[in-house]
Amino acid sequence: MNNKKQTPPYGLPPNAKKVFSGLIWDVYQWPQKMFDGTTHTFECLKRVNTAVIIPMVGDKILIQRQLQPHWERELVSLPAGRFDGEEEPLDCAQRELLEETGYVSDNWELFEKGYPYRSMIWERFVFIARDCKKISEQHLDAGERIVLETVSFDKFLNLADHPDWRETGMSILMYQCRLYPEKRRALEEKLFNKI
Repeated sequence: MNNKKQTPPYGLPPNAKKVFSGLIWDVYQWPQKMFDGTTHTFECLKRVNTAVIIPMVGDKILIQRQLQPHWERELVSLPAGRFDGEEEPLDCAQRELLEETGYVSDNWELFEKGYPYRSMIWERFVFIARDCKKISEQHLDAGERIVLETVSFDKFLNLADHPDWRETGMSILMYQCRLYPEKRRALEEKLFNKI
């Protein structure tokens, strides 16, 4: 699997007009002819792509408990962030890991990539960072408070039940690993490079 950006399985038609431009989100609308001949207004959101990192520290997974000024409570997540400009996916993942955790890795693998929602043009890259080492303090944005924690593989899988778990894109796989021993074994081998 390469870590290059891909074309979404759907896109904006040539007649789509940007009706809102925000700091993170842009909104597009267009008239869409329906199967019965009527026309309806369709919408699509577009945002900057993101990278998510599964950091492996020895036999543990590094997670974070994060609070931002507009959140009512702390959320549990993996390190992640938006691309800066034309940044490549792996460059974004490496930068975000260092900024949010102070850790680095020389052993990266693209785990998955895709467009999580049909109504959004937003590509999400998930990387495994093995053999992570702490080299500096965190360099957090003014609106971030992040507390780091290392957890076992079992505790990581159980985070899918946590009401504040933010990585919902991974929750289905986490549940599958809890139900099916072969799925669990495959993910454990992948994360810990036991293949």
